[in-house]
Amino acid sequence: MKMGRPNWMELNRLRYAYQGIPAQPRDVRATPGSLEITVSWEAPADLRGVDGFALDLDGTRVWSTHDPSVRTTTIKTPEGGYRRIEVRTLNWVGRQSLPTQV
Repeated sequence: MKMGRPNWMELNRLRYAYQGIPAQPRDVRATPGSLEITVSWEAPADLRGVDGFALDLDGTRVWSTHDPSVRTTTIKTPEGGYRRIEVRTLNWVGRQSLPTQV
């Protein structure tokens, strides 16, 4: 079986992904609406290993993206409301940062 040339960009991505947990998002804000909430945040200063973001309501994942340029999302709120909003950074191998709470 013939092996192709290594994809150096992909190898660098792997190296950064395994260096540790991505840094936490900063300045998380929530704006309530009618049966929805808009959550926005700033990316961490150190973007190594950050490939996306996730949003948890009361400990349950309700939204995620693997687009590191996204900085806001609007989600439906559950009946009865919610108590805790957390945003985390994600990397492509499934590691996530500690949460930043609103």
